[in-house]
Amino acid sequence: MPSTNSPFLDSIYQIRTEECLIIYSKILDISQKEKDNVVEFLMNEFDNEKINYPFQSPKFNAKAALFGAEILYHAAQFVAIRENTEKDFKKNFPIFEGIADESAMLSADLCLRFLPIVFQQLKSIDDHDPLLEILINIFQKFHYSAVGLNIDFPEINWENTIMSSCFKMLYLNKIFEYKNYELAENPFWKKEILANLGDYKNVFWRELK
Repeated sequence: MPSTNSPFLDSIYQIRTEECLIIYSKILDISQKEKDNVVEFLMNEFDNEKINYPFQSPKFNAKAALFGAEILYHAAQFVAIRENTEKDFKKNFPIFEGIADESAMLSADLCLRFLPIVFQQLKSIDDHDPLLEILINIFQKFHYSAVGLNIDFPEINWENTIMSSCFKMLYLNKIFEYKNYELAENPFWKKEILANLGDYKNVFWRELK
């Protein structure tokens, strides 16, 4: 896709297709038209991804997808642009006004899956950066996107959490991909992991007891 003269759309397209972020020289406001275009792009991306999802996919959540895109976009800009910017944190990193169910988590993850990269970059620059706490709070709510990140997970009663077969398998795959021991040692997920690995457990995850 050629440049659209929309920094927001260009940035999200770039991260989704080439896994690299565009950093601008100043924090730019996002117009409603840009937001609409990004939602349309992400809806198409979601439709392409869900083809490979196991079982039946949850529906696309436009609100959550846009939230994830805006958070990633602003976080990336704040890595480089920090002069007199803390006053803008509340505006650029709002609380998600909605339920972070599996539809929201998968839709937001289209962009939030790249947020750990930004988080680690911020942490390497300044371990006490106030933005880190803001991002951790976001990860606490959208924990599906934080499976590969070494942070404390929220206390979740997995046994009583209703999950579709699709979301459960996707979550399980992430735990396995990132070898997240904190989650893997949870009785609920450990049972699922052992059941899925079967006799190949020692081949693929010998360290898991």
